[in-house]
Amino acid sequence: LGPNQFICQGDTLSLYPGSFFSYNWSNGTTNPTNEVFAPNIYSVTVANQYGCVDDDVISVYVNNLPIVDLGPDIVIEATIILIDPGIFYSYEWFDGSTSSVYLVNGSSLPPGPNMIWVEVTDVNGCINSDTLFIEPVVNEQIIELPMGWSMMSTYIDPYNPLVDLVFAMVVSDVLLVKDGSGAVYWPTFSLNLIGNMEI
Repeated sequence: LGPNQFICQGDTLSLYPGSFFSYNWSNGTTNPTNEVFAPNIYSVTVANQYGCVDDDVISVYVNNLPIVDLGPDIVIEATIILIDPGIFYSYEWFDGSTSSVYLVNGSSLPPGPNMIWVEVTDVNGCINSDTLFIEPVVNEQIIELPMGWSMMSTYIDPYNPLVDLVFAMVVSDVLLVKDGSGAVYWPTFSLNLIGNMEI
């Protein structure tokens, strides 16, 4: 059966003494292979085709899984936070990085819950993981419109026929929304549907 064995919680160990005519394990099974998962001392008595018998014994120990905790789900503003899962032998984050800690920039997160997970391995080779959801704060933007502007009406300025000149008064208050690739979300409607007017 070989030397004593250590396994991780939830794993199964296959015990196999070799090829014989019959098998009698201490846990009652008579199969050639004994699948065990609990810590215990296991023994087996084997016999060959001539009736000769022999036995062996092995101790199986079970190591607990590492305890990794990323904390509760959170909502953050445009700040940078440090996620520290604890001290382990190795780390693998959701994006493939392997550092012991992870930095999250709230200003770069897309709207909605963002799943952050890490898988850690301890010195015994046991693996465990945890998941955290981080959601950025979506702040409202209030734009103070000057005289002549309305959210429900059209702005007409016969002295500034160009659109860029019309927008000059509020351009500093306009927020451009971009996606992850840097593309700007522009309105789908036209800015000038009135046409020319003659007075």
